[in-house]
Amino acid sequence: MTSEYDWSWVEDLPSWKIPDELKKYDVPTAHNLAILLLSCNLLHNENNALVGRYITEYSNLNIWLASGGQQRMDAKAFVTLTSHVEQYIRRIYEAWKEFEATLKSAYDVSPEESRASIGSTSQSLQFTLIEAIDFMSQIREA
Repeated sequence: MTSEYDWSWVEDLPSWKIPDELKKYDVPTAHNLAILLLSCNLLHNENNALVGRYITEYSNLNIWLASGGQQRMDAKAFVTLTSHVEQYIRRIYEAWKEFEATLKSAYDVSPEESRASIGSTSQSLQFTLIEAIDFMSQIREA
């Protein structure tokens, strides 16, 4: 049975090949990302708290979707929402990889440069987490 609905718009959504390190455990990608971030003993407490808030909002969004939120959306809105959530996971992961690379290269530069670059990439990770948290929260509250 074929559908007469035009699904061609799906091809316009961004796609991302999820890295293997975000498939380590048999849990959602967002959870694997949180585990990866929280496993770093050099991540600031502010970032750790944001990771907790991120997982809370991710879980609350899924609870909302399962308890009727998804039924209030058409297929395009739901698939687009799912794509946006995935893109936030991607952006957080990319910010994490930048932070991780900065940590690895910290010994190759002066202490001042190291502190500045670690601070900058840590702040970038914080902002990305906050954006994702805000996005998911706003979806539920709309």
